[in-house]
Amino acid sequence: MKKVFTTTLVFAFFAFAFAFSTQAAPKQKICPLMIEDEIDEEEFLIYKGVKVFTCCGTCKKMWKQNPDYFAVVSVKQAPQLAAVASKKIKPM
Repeated sequence: MKKVFTTTLVFAFFAFAFAFSTQAAPKQKICPLMIEDEIDEEEFLIYKGVKVFTCCGTCKKMWKQNPDYFAVVSVKQAPQLAAVASKKIKPM
């Protein structure tokens, strides 16, 4: 009986831990450059392995001119950048 209880308890712990570890980051809805425009899911770029959506091709071109700067200042609009954005940025 004790073994069954322990096994059940261990299983419940791992199931609980797994449920919280797989929660997705908040989904990006706003363009990180044109902060009043919604994203276009076909317009995206990859920054340090993280997919960042923009509203248009022009924003993609602007991002590529200084990606480290935009990654830091765009964390509010693109929360997935929080894990990879450096705190040190080069000015525009």
